[in-house]
Amino acid sequence: MGASGGAPGVGEAIAASGKTQRVFIAECRGVPVPASTRAAAAELGKGQYATEAEAKANCQGDAVVWANLRSKVYHDSSSRNYGATKIGAYMCEKESIAAGFHAPKAARDPGRDISKPASS
Repeated sequence: MGASGGAPGVGEAIAASGKTQRVFIAECRGVPVPASTRAAAAELGKGQYATEAEAKANCQGDAVVWANLRSKVYHDSSSRNYGATKIGAYMCEKESIAAGFHAPKAARDPGRDISKPASS
């Protein structure tokens, strides 16, 4: 059930489907999903999961994050990039850090005013 007690929410439906948000939405819209997107899930490394549900089942006691496999930046569930980058995987936060991933710059330096350039 969704947070309001009614029908399941979109996030719950995506998690239950076992698909990434991008694939789930594309299929709902009737947009063909490129084979490379599906193949990417088969090429995940150790500790990387194709679905949030799979990660949650394996990350007991640890937060699940979305790891951008190209930039090596991980995003927590409150980020707009969570589950949304083209090349990524769900991971346990501690495993992602051990694998060399890091938080976004704004999250690493919460005291910095992001409206001003870092050089000022």
